[in-house]
Amino acid sequence: MPTRQRMRLPPRSTCFLIVENNAGQVLLERRPPRGIWGGLWCFPEVPDEDGLAARLAALGLSDARVLQRLPVIAHSFTHFHLDITQNSA
Repeated sequence: MPTRQRMRLPPRSTCFLIVENNAGQVLLERRPPRGIWGGLWCFPEVPDEDGLAARLAALGLSDARVLQRLPVIAHSFTHFHLDITQNSA
């Protein structure tokens, strides 16, 4: 039986912002009902790190600063690979 060649999955990337307050609580937001991880709770997300300051300001956290950039997480879905950059504030 011939083997099927695996289709090369297109790469995508996103940036999650991990925001923790002094009480140790972490900020999560609910994703839209449709799309990737629809309806699930996750960290605030921006397309790339250039949008971090604007996203923090939109969340009312303009005084927050990025404390640490965490290692990239690579995750594969059936139709694409996703590289997730995480920034801790």
